[in-house]
Amino acid sequence: MKKVLFVYIDYDLLNPTLIGGSVNHGLAYLAGALKENNIHCKLFHIMTPFTESAFLETFKKYEDYNIIALSFNSYRCKENYQVAAFIKKKYPGKYIVAGGVHPTVSSEEVITNNNIDCICIGEGEFVLTEIVRKYHGLHFHLINNIYYKKNGEIQRNAINHNNTDFDEYPMPDYSIYDFS
Repeated sequence: MKKVLFVYIDYDLLNPTLIGGSVNHGLAYLAGALKENNIHCKLFHIMTPFTESAFLETFKKYEDYNIIALSFNSYRCKENYQVAAFIKKKYPGKYIVAGGVHPTVSSEEVITNNNIDCICIGEGEFVLTEIVRKYHGLHFHLINNIYYKKNGEIQRNAINHNNTDFDEYPMPDYSIYDFS
């Protein structure tokens, strides 16, 4: 079964009194799209700074997730690249997809990172669903708005920013968050 694990880094080193617990609405929309398509997903919500050993110890409970989705802004680059490196070092077969603002505006930087397998450029609700559907056959050449690696080479698909009819988007699924 194809399972997607969202990894969301949610703390601020510049303001240590600000401990995670925010809600990334984009992830809720992605979860809604996946669940609408009967694709299992879960959230690994990181709310405090971490070491490699602490991260991997917690990550053990998500070992059966084959697609890891990182969503990040530019100010979380370092931490997201660290997470990708930790995962690839211990679990080289995991498929890491990066999305969010930074992969959209700095596509070349993100796709050239050795630990990132694919990036989504722009809105990802339909794109991530297609990545998951085509994952085993890796027929990603049919999916707009992604860059991905195939046999070590970067493939750049067409970018189409015309998918802005938000009335057609699935409802967000906030059940991925532990509000307690």
